[in-house]
Amino acid sequence: MSIGNGMSVNICNDAWIDKGFRIRDLELDVPEQLQDAKVVALLDEFGMWNMGLLHGWLPTYIINKIAALPPPNDSVGPDVCYCMENSVG
Repeated sequence: MSIGNGMSVNICNDAWIDKGFRIRDLELDVPEQLQDAKVVALLDEFGMWNMGLLHGWLPTYIINKIAALPPPNDSVGPDVCYCMENSVG
């Protein structure tokens, strides 16, 4: 998954931080307003990661992974999902 504008990638249900890793697989108390939100909802008013929002519910190691990613940006275009076929089909 490649984050573009962050408008189609679900924060909890999509693997956008690391390949195969979804936030929903952790047993976290995700704020209700973020449970079905898109990645763009994690930005502050300046278009940067909202670190205060992240620190409220995510473990530090996940926050560090997110902080290492460029934040979503409209100029990058839409989000892209790369699906790979396996040898089974």
